[in-house]
Parts: sequence; structure tokens; C-alpha cells
Amino acid sequence: MREVTLEAPPKYAGVSPTAPQEHLTGYAFGPSGYTAGCRCEWCVEGRRRYHREWARKRRKGIRSTVDAREARQSIKYIMKRAGLTYPEISRRSGIGPEAVRKIATGRTKRIRPETLEAILGVDTTLTVAPCMPVEYVLPLLNAIHDEAGMTWRQIASALGQNDPNWIWGVRNRRKYIYGRSFRKIFVLYRLLAREGRVPNAPLARLLEVMAL
Repeated sequence: MREVTLEAPPKYAGVSPTAPQEHLTGYAFGPSGYTAGCRCEWCVEGRRRYHREWARKRRKGIRSTVDAREARQSIKYIMKRAGLTYPEISRRSGIGPEAVRKIATGRTKRIRPETLEAILGVDTTLTVAPCMPVEYVLPLLNAIHDEAGMTWRQIASALGQNDPNWIWGVRNRRKYIYGRSFRKIFVLYRLLAREGRVPNAPLARLLEVMAL
């Protein structure tokens, strides 16, 4: 929105603005720049033109969406072959678990292209033991804290831990952590690496160790 300070629209600058009503000052909406609540001839026509254009876009499907069938088949394949659940697919793709469930059950018919790319890009090769040594986790946590600038409380919250003392225990006490906790840290680090906030080197070394 942009602020309108003209007493009369530019189109009708040479005409009396009192027919049918004086132009109101306020905020302009839409590409035509009409003012909400104003009943002057210029704003009425601009509002009609804007809504006609919006109706045409909705009718022709110009909004960028794609059919969800490919994403639905991909989710079913991932669940069958890799044994992943909806929450796990959600964590690895960055999409909400309820959105993943709606796509998988057919309740969502069309999705955005970036949603389809995120589902098709789910990493199903990540397999971890029931417990993982902490020495593999510490480089990831330190990089998230030092490079990405997240506090320990923010990291704990992102991992679904309400108490940041869990991070303190991993850094100072524990020798092993559960595999599901390791997956959360791995996914968080990978998302930050995609954004360029943390280096890829620790992630690459970890993948080499896990492939052995």
C-alpha cells in the first residue's frame, strides 16, 4: 500500500471531485491505486477493474500451483520404502506435519511448486543407530551456535526441547544420544547449511563417517 495525499485523483484533476462524491484521502490499494471506502468515480472504477482482474486470475488458475498427485505418490513411496512417518517427513522437508498428512490423504488437491520440490527432495538415505556418540554431534551444535548465531535456548527450542539444560547435558555429560535426537540436529543443521548460515564441511564429514 502507498499513502494517498491527493484531494482529487490524477485522472480527474481538472474535473470537480464532488461528482458523485469528493475523493477521500487514505491508502491506495491494488495496482489501480483506488482508495478503500471512497465512492468517487475514479475509485469505484478502479475497484471494479481490480476485482475483475483478480476473478480472472482465480478462474484461469494463474496463481502458481501444481497438482498434488506427484507429491502424494512420493510420500506414499517414502513411507513404504524408507519407513518414515508423517512427522519425520515433515522434519526432513520443512513442511508442517498436518500439511504432509493432507497431501498424503488427498485432502489437498493443489500445492505450490516449492512444496513439491521439498517433498521430492526428502533425504531417505539417512540411517542412524539407536544411539549415536556425542563426538559426532558436538561439531554440529557448535557450528549452529557459533556460525549461525543461535543461542543454546533457541537451539533447544528448534529441536523440540523445552529445557535448554538438555543441550548442556549433551555438551558436558553425555557420551551418547538417541538416534531420533541426532536426526533432529542433523536436519536442523542441513536446513541452516542450505541457507548458507553454517559451513557444509562438518556435514560432509559426518556423511562420510555414516557411510562407512
